[in-house]
Amino acid sequence: MSKQIQDAYIVAATRTPIGRSHKGSFKHLRPDDLLAHALRAAMAQVPSLDPKAVEDVIAGCAIPEAQQGLNVARIGAILAGLPNSVGGITVNRFCASGLSAVAMAADRIRVGEADVMIAAGVESMTRVPMYTPSALPARHGMGSYMSPNMQTRYPGVVFSQFTDYRKRVAERLEAIGAKHSKIKTSVGRSAQTLLMPGTTLIREWDEREYRVTVTPEGLYALDGQVFKSLSAVARHITGTHWSGPKFFGLRDKKEVA
Repeated sequence: MSKQIQDAYIVAATRTPIGRSHKGSFKHLRPDDLLAHALRAAMAQVPSLDPKAVEDVIAGCAIPEAQQGLNVARIGAILAGLPNSVGGITVNRFCASGLSAVAMAADRIRVGEADVMIAAGVESMTRVPMYTPSALPARHGMGSYMSPNMQTRYPGVVFSQFTDYRKRVAERLEAIGAKHSKIKTSVGRSAQTLLMPGTTLIREWDEREYRVTVTPEGLYALDGQVFKSLSAVARHITGTHWSGPKFFGLRDKKEVA
């Protein structure tokens, strides 16, 4: 006996404004509070809806750690004043996390598991910078956030939907030789993001050779210290302000080993 698939409808939609990372008007606002504001605003658009009718809140989050960690969907629902009967699920598919939340919520309704669902996405690049929480265990002597077995099986590989894309872009840029000025500019701006884990950058300065290695977390290791950017490494070496890609001569293939 087959069951009829029913339609799912969007009856309310809202979002917070976009603020600049580290400098915007939301830099002091926690991501779970941001989510709560959005949930309250969405519910306000449907005043006839009984909040108790909401089955679940599904929230996508690319870096579900620190202030947007634990089960941020459930926390946001509680902060928004939804009844305790409303559940919360946090999903992670990196940049497609919010979209996946919408698809999952719609499917729950279409197959008859729920009548009312809330789908959302939450992220604060200011309060939870990318890779920063993941790198904390290594900094405190607890090893990498990556599974040792995964590192053994796939040495130097970072798993994300962008890994293969960045590799293909790097290969394409090398193939065409970056002949045009616009492409050269793109190489300069994108060089840091295109460096794969395990890459070693070599730079001589003040009669000393420095070797900087890209870590599995996307950070930069030098002499037992870990830096967030190549520019920070350059400042550490020289004591003055430098553009990281320019300092390491990333446009010169001989400088990359």
